[in-house]
Formats: sequence, structure tokens, C-alpha cells
Amino acid sequence: MVAPQQSPRGGTASLAVLRRAIEPARRHCYPPLMPPARPEPAPLKKIGNLRMIWRRAVRYKGLIAAAIASLLVAAGAPLAIPDGFRRIIDQGFGAQGADMSPIFNYLLFIVIVPALATAGRFYYVSMLGQRVVADIRADVHDNMLRLEPRFFEENRPSEIA
Repeated sequence: MVAPQQSPRGGTASLAVLRRAIEPARRHCYPPLMPPARPEPAPLKKIGNLRMIWRRAVRYKGLIAAAIASLLVAAGAPLAIPDGFRRIIDQGFGAQGADMSPIFNYLLFIVIVPALATAGRFYYVSMLGQRVVADIRADVHDNMLRLEPRFFEENRPSEIA
């Protein structure tokens, strides 16, 4: 049995009475338990801006190819790590007093190659992004120079920038 509690006005009220008083308000706070019958379809995304960027990025095919090649090397080089450990196990435990330095040099090479490929990928993608942004800025500047002076009289500089 629930013990009665002292109310602020001096009377006693049981928890059941308090729960009944709170329950109608709580029903409106939470969403309904059942989801709607048909979910709303997601709005279609516009890719017009990506087309504009792609038109400018396609001018730098060499940078795109170098970035993709760096990505493939960086992703593929760690696949040689199990082969390095296989060599350590086969030659290190199989023969007594075997020279292990070439195997550890191989493992070091496996670590250095993806590091350099990742750095190259970062460089090529950054260079591509900077060149595309520079091209967009040059196109905007050229367009601004073609506009009539009336355009600048009608629009404030903060709206133009």
C-alpha cells in the first residue's frame, strides 16, 4: 500500500491521485506509439552545384588520376602486412640464427608506402580543390566585370559580396 504524502496545502494525497492528475498532461507530451502508415518520401537532392564543380575539376585530369592512384596504393599496401608476418614466422622460427633484418626492412617498407601514398593523396586532393576554387573565383570576377554599372548602383556591396 502506498503511504499518503503531505501536500503543499497541508492535506494528504496519495500517489495514485497524483498520477491521475499528471497522466492527461503526459499523454500530450510524447509522440504517438504507432508510426504513421506511410513514411514521407525524402526530398530529391539537387546536384546542380556538383555539376558546376565537376565541370571545373575535369580540367585537371592529371591531378584526379594522381589522387586516385595514391588512394589505391594507400588502400592496397596494408594488404601486404600479413605476408610480412608470415615471413617473420616462417624464417624466424624455422631456421636457427636466420638473418631477420631484411624481413623487418620489408615491414618498414610496408608502413612507409601507405604513409607516403596518404600524404600524396592529401596533397593532390588539396591542390585540386584549391585550383577549382581559384577557377570559380576567376569566373565570378569575370562575370562581375561584365555587369553594367547600374547593377552596382541598385545593389549594396554587402549583397554583392
